Amino acid sequence: MSISATLSSALNRLPDLVAIQAPEPSNFALFSLGVVGVMLGRRVARKPKNADQANSQD
Repeated sequence: MSISATLSSALNRLPDLVAIQAPEPSNFALFSLGVVGVMLGRRVARKPKNADQANSQD
């Protein structure tokens, strides 16, 4: 058996390469901005609405 035949048979046994789709940077940026917006919205919603409520909790 020659070297080229051995190499060819070894390469035939390798698994096929699978292409994986990676998200575009703009999609990741938009998703990140959405997550930050939700977090800020929740934080603002939990804050007291006036100074009297803030002082009464201390």
